[in-house]
Amino acid sequence: MSIYQRIEQRMAMPGDSDTRRSQKAVGWIMVVSGSLFTLINVTFYWSLGLHEPANAYLALSATLFVGAVIIFAVPQLWRPGGYVAVAATIIFNAIALVQGGGYQSGLMAAVWIMMGPIAASLLFLPRFAAISLLFYAACVIGAAFLEPDALANAPEIALPARMRIASSNMILMGLFMTGAGLYLIRQVEFFRRRADELLHNMLPGPIANRLKRGHVTIADAYDEVTVLFADMVGSTPLFAGLEPAEAVDWLNEVFLMFDRLVEQYGLEKIRTIGDNYMVAAGVPVARPDHAQAMTAFALDMLAGLEEIPSRDGKKMAFRVGINTGPLVAGVIGRAKYQYDLWGDTVNLASRMESHGRAGQVHVSPATYALIKNDFDCTGRGAIPIKGKGQIETWFVTGAKRSPAALQMKV
Repeated sequence: MSIYQRIEQRMAMPGDSDTRRSQKAVGWIMVVSGSLFTLINVTFYWSLGLHEPANAYLALSATLFVGAVIIFAVPQLWRPGGYVAVAATIIFNAIALVQGGGYQSGLMAAVWIMMGPIAASLLFLPRFAAISLLFYAACVIGAAFLEPDALANAPEIALPARMRIASSNMILMGLFMTGAGLYLIRQVEFFRRRADELLHNMLPGPIANRLKRGHVTIADAYDEVTVLFADMVGSTPLFAGLEPAEAVDWLNEVFLMFDRLVEQYGLEKIRTIGDNYMVAAGVPVARPDHAQAMTAFALDMLAGLEEIPSRDGKKMAFRVGINTGPLVAGVIGRAKYQYDLWGDTVNLASRMESHGRAGQVHVSPATYALIKNDFDCTGRGAIPIKGKGQIETWFVTGAKRSPAALQMKV
C-alpha cells in the first residue's frame, strides 16, 4: 500500500465517496506541504532581517502543522480544520505581504494568498470555495489600500536578495500549482475510467466504443446469430421458506457461474429478468462457430448447476432453449442504455425455452442443422409452437468432440 493510500485510508470516514476520500488525502498533504514550504520563506526573511513578515510566516507554518496533526489524529475534524487552514493561509500571507513592503517590494508574497481559494475550490463544496474567494478578494483589496504605508515602511533589500526570494516563491508556487493540476488530471482520469467501466458493464465493448465516439443511433442487422434463453423451473416453491437474502445469494451464485462461462466462451450476455437469463453468440462481432459455442456453453451451464450445493435439500433446475437466425441488434434508452435483440429468431428461441424440459438443452431446426455434426442430439418430434405451428425440435445430450477440437473462441 502506497503512502498516499495509507493517508487516504486514515482520513476516510464511513460513507465517504471516492471523491471525498481523495479530497481529504490531498488536502492533508497540501496542509503538511504548505507548512514545510512556508518554513523556507521564514528562513529567507529571517536571513534578510525581515522579522515581522518572517513571524507571520512562522505563525502560518505552525498553524498548518498543528492543524495537520490534529486532523490526522481526529479525522472527524477534517472539515473545520480545513476551513481554518484556508483562512490562515489567506490572512497570514496578507499580513506578510503588507509587512514585507507591499506589492511593489517585489518579494512575490502576494502569490501565496492565492493558495487559500485554490485549496478551497479543490477540497471543499462550491459554497465554501466562493466564500474563501470573497475573503481572498477582501484581503487583496485591503492590502492594496495599505500599500502606501507598507511601501513607506519597507526595509531596504538588495536586488540579488530580492530576486532570490522572488524566484524561490515562484518555484514553490509552481510546485503547488503542478500538484493541483496533477490532482485534477487524476480525478478526471479516475471518473473517466469509472464511466467507461459502467458503460462496458451495460454494453458490449464495440458498442460502448461507438457510443463514446458520438454515435447516437446504433442498430445493426445480422444474418446469423444464435440466441439462448434459460429460465428457472419452479422458482416459487424453490424459494419458499428461504429468507430474501438467502434466495438472492443463491440466484447470484448461479448467475455468476453463468457469467464466467459467458466470458469463457466469448459470448454476449444480453440481460437477466428475474430468474431468466439471455445470451447471444455472433453479436456484436460475427463469428462462424456461434451455434457450436452456444451449445457447448448451454451444456456447461447445466453441468455447473449440478455442482452448486443444494439449499434445504432443494436443487435449482433450468430450462434452456436455443435458436439461430437473422435479427436486429441495437441500443435503446438514453438515461440508461440497454443492448437488445429483436426479431423472429429471438421469439423462437424464447419458445424453445418455454416448451423445453428442466435440465435439457432444447434446440430449433436451424440450430440443429449447424450443430448436428458436433453434438449428440435426440429428436423430440414435432411439437406445436405458438405462431409457428408444428415444428420438429431436438434435445442436445452431449458433445461429440471437445471444445478445442471444435475450435471455439475460449
